[in-house]
Amino acid sequence: MYPQRTDRAVLDSVNEPSGVWRNTFRNFAVGTAERFPDFESWAAAQDATYHLGATPDGVRATYLKLASLLDATPLSTKTGPLSGNTFREQTRE
Repeated sequence: MYPQRTDRAVLDSVNEPSGVWRNTFRNFAVGTAERFPDFESWAAAQDATYHLGATPDGVRATYLKLASLLDATPLSTKTGPLSGNTFREQTRE
């Protein structure tokens, strides 16, 4: 398509788009739901350093509040706006 711009290209991972990735993406929520409590406990134990909450419930509340604030007002960053959806996507909560 762009021979004047491309010298070499590597094609990797030929996947059938209607099936392979769909189940992977669906399982992100399951995996996060199972593992987020571990993060909550760890972060609560590190509250003096990270200030996310002194209890697992406090950490979850901080996380959800931050996501909600970013939903209302995305944060400008060097790579573009950080919205609540981007935050949740990158942290898989």
